[in-house]
Amino acid sequence: MYFRILRRDVKRKKTMNFILLLFTILASTFVSSGLSNVVNVMSGTDYYFEQAGLGDYIIITQNGDGKVENILEKSKEVTGYKKEECCWASKDDLTANGHKVEMKNNTFLIQPLQENGLSYFNEDNTKLTHVDQGKIYVTAGFLKDNNIEVGDTLRLTFNQKTFTFDIAGEIKDALLGSVMMGNTRFIISNEDYQRYTSDSKIKDYKGCIYNIDTDDVKILINDIADVEGVLFADGKDVIKICYIMEMIVAMIVLILSVCLIIVSFVLLKFVIAFSISEEYREIGVMKAIGISNFKIRSLYMIKYLVMALLGGLLGFLIGIPFGNILIQSVSQKMILGNEFGVLLNVTGSVFVVIIMSFFAYLCTGKIKKVTPVDAIRSGQTGERYDKKMMFPLRKSVLGNAVYMAVNDVVSSPRRFFTIIISFFLMEKIYQSFLQRNLQMYDLTRWDLFSSRCKC
Repeated sequence: MYFRILRRDVKRKKTMNFILLLFTILASTFVSSGLSNVVNVMSGTDYYFEQAGLGDYIIITQNGDGKVENILEKSKEVTGYKKEECCWASKDDLTANGHKVEMKNNTFLIQPLQENGLSYFNEDNTKLTHVDQGKIYVTAGFLKDNNIEVGDTLRLTFNQKTFTFDIAGEIKDALLGSVMMGNTRFIISNEDYQRYTSDSKIKDYKGCIYNIDTDDVKILINDIADVEGVLFADGKDVIKICYIMEMIVAMIVLILSVCLIIVSFVLLKFVIAFSISEEYREIGVMKAIGISNFKIRSLYMIKYLVMALLGGLLGFLIGIPFGNILIQSVSQKMILGNEFGVLLNVTGSVFVVIIMSFFAYLCTGKIKKVTPVDAIRSGQTGERYDKKMMFPLRKSVLGNAVYMAVNDVVSSPRRFFTIIISFFLMEKIYQSFLQRNLQMYDLTRWDLFSSRCKC
């Protein structure tokens, strides 16, 4: 009998049940994607540096290795290091589709893909493992800054020799990929690099990049203080500061995700409470024919639990691409992720199911407190003698419709406060969406390395 009542209730109130299911899906989507984005942003650069294999201390040299490698081999503080060979070139020697390119610094690096170097990632966050001959990969943001696209041609001139490359794509570079670092890195094939460096005059432009794992950065700084040809030498913490522009945008996404979580729960509580209030007439009839409070309560708990499970599953499936869209502007130059994967999305959806069941349990708690007559009256006795009216009719100069609307808000402030908070948060979220993609470019781009880097 109880399942027959439940089945008829679902069929009879399709609109209300659909609205409740829709808000459950939205809540699950917001919470699952928001929880994942919160963890991604909080781990931020640490996760990115770990995936790229960035060391504790970074040294960039020109005109050879400056005997840095000898110092690293003898140093007791160094537990390991990675070395990448590179060449420095001037942006005046580079053209894209026949036009000069725009770069923040006058110099850039060109190098092959090396097994013992950093890991570089494509736009889809897959690791770059091979570069075809005649192809070139550029640092993320270079294409947009120069209004060029994948497939266009780059020409590099050195000592009256011209080297032509087809742009294969952009890479995410943990060391040089931030806005503030300034230098652009180009990755070419080993064959093209050998051909480019075969000229004897290029010797002075060769350099090395060392990613060093060390237990004591301070001692290592003293060891290389007198080494010549060092363009840059500093710790990983300084590189992390370079991503402050990207992390500002990430923090906007973080605040946006938290607001979406709050909105989802506020709206969910309101919709469930409103849905239960619409059921009071049916509840009164069931109580009048002798059905116990426990049976009535369990009947509605089953209904909301099924909706919560269905909405949680759909919200989980939608939440994964939705979260990627929110964080897309941040992940253009870096990888934001976590070690838990979709487990965080699953946790968020399960949390919504639990919270919705808890809200339903609280809202159905009023069933045992009302009589059948009160329930048939939608839970109201018709009078309010417990408090003095804050907005009496005899002092009102408003029309009937306006007075009744204002009186309803004043008489039940908690009910309407929920709606007000929801609209307020939704407006803030909308403003954040508009401003999110502008923040990174409106802020002043100051160069942290002007006093450190001689290149």
